[in-house]
Amino acid sequence: MPIISIIVPVYNTESYLHRCIDSILTQTFIDFECILVNDGSHDNCPTICNEYAEKDVRVLVIHQKNGGSSDARNTGLCKAKGEWIGFVDSDDWIEPDMFEKMYVKAISENCDMVWCDYYMGYLHGSKYIKAQIENLEKTDIIKKIFAGQLHGSVCNKLIKKNISLCNSIYFPSANFMEDFVFIIQNLYYAEKIGYVSNALYHYEFNPNSITNNKTGIRVEEWCKNLYFIIEFMKNKYNRNIIKMEPELSSNINAYKLYMLKTKKTSDMKKILSFYPESHRYIFSKKFSAHLISKIFLFLATKGMIFPNKIFDILLFLKLHIARKIKKMISSCFIYQMRDSG
Repeated sequence: MPIISIIVPVYNTESYLHRCIDSILTQTFIDFECILVNDGSHDNCPTICNEYAEKDVRVLVIHQKNGGSSDARNTGLCKAKGEWIGFVDSDDWIEPDMFEKMYVKAISENCDMVWCDYYMGYLHGSKYIKAQIENLEKTDIIKKIFAGQLHGSVCNKLIKKNISLCNSIYFPSANFMEDFVFIIQNLYYAEKIGYVSNALYHYEFNPNSITNNKTGIRVEEWCKNLYFIIEFMKNKYNRNIIKMEPELSSNINAYKLYMLKTKKTSDMKKILSFYPESHRYIFSKKFSAHLISKIFLFLATKGMIFPNKIFDILLFLKLHIARKIKKMISSCFIYQMRDSG
């Protein structure tokens, strides 16, 4: 039986897939299974997956009809034989010693979950992101996820499988914020959480992924998953959800702003009516948005909904004015230096 099951949902990522699977199969920790769940891909992904399974006995390939990333991950969870679960998205890749370092941390400190730092890839380079959770209580970690200060993805984490299975934790059917829903529940039930202070996971920007495809997100999915999180937190904290404020509302407001900018006017009332308690925290410091964005959201809650083009123009003017002021200050400083010389 393998110690770790690495689950990879695969959907139309043939350009990235070789790099992803190669980075898994060259791990310094070798006692694992790699479960490739082909979620109805229309490109060459099914063939690529089958080729790897023929070459390496650690690779298990499952072909299924397209059901989204949540469905693919749940399929992998049900098939997983390992004590520990890791997730890698098929357009990402990992460092050779990722699972060795995370497993050693888990065993040496008797952890139920281990986090690591990661690189966030962009079109013109990558950025090192710290997932610093040492000396934090679980409640503080959850609050930092709500506040956007910690990443709620499953991919830079190693999770003891029994935490999920014993508490019937699976990914929700709605393919938006599904990582968030899964991780919050696992965090609550985990007794001890470990941290490896090395960037071991590489998130790569893929413009075709559902995360970056703004038109692919339905309001109903957004509401369903957020509602689940709110009810879960209420139940686990004896309905004293105030313990999660203002971070919870700041997170909801951030998603409301995101949805307002990307959805049709007909959806806006539905978006704004969801968890109206969040509106009192629009101008909270925990809600890290531009002041213009906050004003835009505040006015929307009062029924004054403006076309997104107006918002974009205001934001552009704000940035343009900020650059002008910065340039003026720099010029004044240069003149002062010349005068003093």
